[in-house]
Amino acid sequence: MTEVIYNAAGTRLPMVLTGANRSISAPISIQVDHQDTLSLRDSGLLQFYVESAQEAYDMHIQAFRIAEDPDILLPTMICMDGWVLTHSYEPVELIDQNVIDAFLPPYRPIHYLDPENPLTFGSYAEDDVLMELKYMIQGAMERAKVKIGDISSEFHRITGHPGAGLIEAYHTEKADVILMGMGSLVGTMKEAVDAMRADGISVGLIKVCCYRPFPAEAILESCQNAQAVAVLDRGFSMGSEGPLSLDVKAALSNLEKPHILGFITGIAGREITTETIRNIATETLEAAESRRILRGSQWVDLNRSIL
Repeated sequence: MTEVIYNAAGTRLPMVLTGANRSISAPISIQVDHQDTLSLRDSGLLQFYVESAQEAYDMHIQAFRIAEDPDILLPTMICMDGWVLTHSYEPVELIDQNVIDAFLPPYRPIHYLDPENPLTFGSYAEDDVLMELKYMIQGAMERAKVKIGDISSEFHRITGHPGAGLIEAYHTEKADVILMGMGSLVGTMKEAVDAMRADGISVGLIKVCCYRPFPAEAILESCQNAQAVAVLDRGFSMGSEGPLSLDVKAALSNLEKPHILGFITGIAGREITTETIRNIATETLEAAESRRILRGSQWVDLNRSIL
């Protein structure tokens, strides 16, 4: 059914979807794996990855405002880790309905079927217009980077809840090594960062909240003084490496540093502990000091050591 997503983007349909991230068969699994939604990264779909149930609730409200903005008009997906978030209980602070109604006014579509103003949707296109239509989607993606920040700030101002934004930088100032990840894994990563900093290890964290459009500029600003970056992917591109790792390497390609390592971990719900994160940070620092270059991404084994 993924072709429908491409169609929704091409027809500029601002729908909001919930993506419960699970491994793709075969073998079948109900556990978390980001490969299902990461495989849609080229479709024209805005993608947000959330850390908690509270963040999922807040982000869905913001997503309607983002998707329906006249300068964007693209489908938007809130990606929440299967089983870890979809089948868990946690306290969630709800927002008063009147506040939500003020933040989300009734949607009034710009383009719709009307006999007095006929339009064509999903038509056949030749080479004289198709490239321009795809370029229009790319332009909407670029505009979305600014809009997401503005809408996030407004949401925080009227609700008191943190807005999503593009990234969340956690103790990245003057950090020698920066860890990077998406989704529920980030909670464990934050605990590991706090513990390592208490031990005198200069480490920080970037949570990628918005994966598409990719926040290359924000990541570049937060990483330019780091010695090394460890990217933790919970999905992978067969025959290559983790998609997040690939995007980060492209975003930082013009810098002499940091040294960037990719790690594949947590596939199908495999446990990731703070010790796993500490091992990854140590491996990354050692690789940066020795200038050891790795091909592709490393995988983390069952014993939470580095393969």
